[in-house]
Amino acid sequence: MKSNLIKNIFSLLSTKEKRKLKFLFLFFIITGVFEIAGIASIAPFMAVVSSPEIIQNNIYLNNVYNYFGFASTNDFLVILGVLVISLLVISNFIAALTVWKLTSFANHQSHVLSVKLLKSYLSNSYEFFLNNNSSTLEKNILSEVFRGVSGVMLPLLLLIVKLIIVTFILILLIVVNPIITFASIFILGGLYLLMYKFMRSYLIQIGISFTKVDSERYKFISEVLSGIKNLKLNGNEPEFIKQYSIPSKLHAKYATQNSLITQMPRYLVETISFSGIVGIIIYFIYQGERVEEVIPLISIFALASYRLAPALQQIYHSISQIKYTLPAFNLLVTDIKDDHEILFKDLSDKDFLEYKSLLVLNNVSFKYLNSKKESLSNISVNIASNTTVGIVGETGSGKTTLVDLMLGLITPSSGSLSVDGVNLGEENIALWQRNIGYVPQDIFLLDNTIARNIAFAATDENIAIEDIKFVCRIAGISEFIEQLQEGYQTVVGERGSKLSGGQIQRIGIARALYKNPSVIVFDEATSALDSITEKIVMEAVNNLSHKKTIIMISHRLSSIRNCDIIHVMDKGSIVDSGSYDELINTSIIFQKLVNS
Repeated sequence: MKSNLIKNIFSLLSTKEKRKLKFLFLFFIITGVFEIAGIASIAPFMAVVSSPEIIQNNIYLNNVYNYFGFASTNDFLVILGVLVISLLVISNFIAALTVWKLTSFANHQSHVLSVKLLKSYLSNSYEFFLNNNSSTLEKNILSEVFRGVSGVMLPLLLLIVKLIIVTFILILLIVVNPIITFASIFILGGLYLLMYKFMRSYLIQIGISFTKVDSERYKFISEVLSGIKNLKLNGNEPEFIKQYSIPSKLHAKYATQNSLITQMPRYLVETISFSGIVGIIIYFIYQGERVEEVIPLISIFALASYRLAPALQQIYHSISQIKYTLPAFNLLVTDIKDDHEILFKDLSDKDFLEYKSLLVLNNVSFKYLNSKKESLSNISVNIASNTTVGIVGETGSGKTTLVDLMLGLITPSSGSLSVDGVNLGEENIALWQRNIGYVPQDIFLLDNTIARNIAFAATDENIAIEDIKFVCRIAGISEFIEQLQEGYQTVVGERGSKLSGGQIQRIGIARALYKNPSVIVFDEATSALDSITEKIVMEAVNNLSHKKTIIMISHRLSSIRNCDIIHVMDKGSIVDSGSYDELINTSIIFQKLVNS
């Protein structure tokens, strides 16, 4: 487990980050050195305090005393006290600096890994998002990355720091008194080992359960807020609150159990350490030792205990946290690709796949993952440039799947797509998509300005406001926007809550036009609109007729009446093609659609 864990962590780090980590280890060593220096310095100070004549009897103290020419024992004692305090201050400063460096490194890794995970997800095909719950992906990026770093990476680094400190302190104590030191190691080490062995499997199980209920909480809240309108209309608030309270209560329970287990040894260690110091004093008294002679030894062990207790607690806490968080961290590692330096093509405005004459689908078939039945079967169709094409059919006939293929969002199981004789594949699909404007039924709007929603990914400084005004005029929404107090800087609200359905759709058309595509796809773009609003939107669409290639998917046949050609789909195949007037006379399926 240990080797795999370290391997997984290092696989996530860049070369620069690995160098930073090596530099941190130097801090760990320095921290350990100053820890033992601070502890060791207490012995001569307490020896002089308890018995000043020791200066004359101890060769090392006597040499120092005479070399610096101290005038009195008190002067010597003051300097020793200043030295002890200075070493402890420096030791604490370096320890604090080390923790700050570690925390800074860990927080930076949270940022870096969050970006890497987002890159990893976005590099997947559209099918990946069809097969994965969006709330889980959101949770992984926004929460699980931080949890993985704070629950695995940081504890592992702190574990190493404290192990180095404990090792240095134990070496010092062994030199001072090996019998007492080994007895302490046996008692305290045995205690921690027993507790860890007893709790190890329990912590792993708690961690797995915590990860599961945490995902359930995120998924539930995401679904509730997405369906808030239906929830309110049906008066289901109490039921949903009750449903949420189940995973929420379990989440609190598992978090509490983990906290209790990780903190439990602290109180035992403090009790045992204090009892041990008292026991040492009593032992030496019964051995007939003078108290002033054992005070330096007691002082070293007392200060060492003061330093060891939190260090041992941190070691136990780190191991517990790693065990607790490891299931979630392992899932995270598998989601970040081995080659996590994912490169996205930086396309300029001039980079696109030219479409002058013909888009060809040749015997195209498609089957979704885990589906036994093909959604599309042997479809062949030619779409001439600057024509308006309608695609109709009953729900489930394959309309949207066919368009997703044309958009390059999914890859055909068999067959091919080509533009002006150039086959579409992984190497040029992004260039083809630069040609496409897409207007869905549900327009995705940012809680931002109208200008930002039309320019979409562009930053404020890169927005071409004149281009925005131009496409808004074509989309038939410029007059409305210019009457608003803030104009194009008006914030639309969450999901466009401050706009009507028709206004949202026309902003969607303006967004599609903003990139000046040669193809515009309307995917059920008017299905949720009333007849008056649909007419307004269709006027905007008709303005583009024979200026752009327009592909209209609709079950509302009024939207496709003026199409140059209409393809009728049924059970994943194109069964009829022709103009509206031709199909109304020749196609039984089309007639059913018209009359439905």
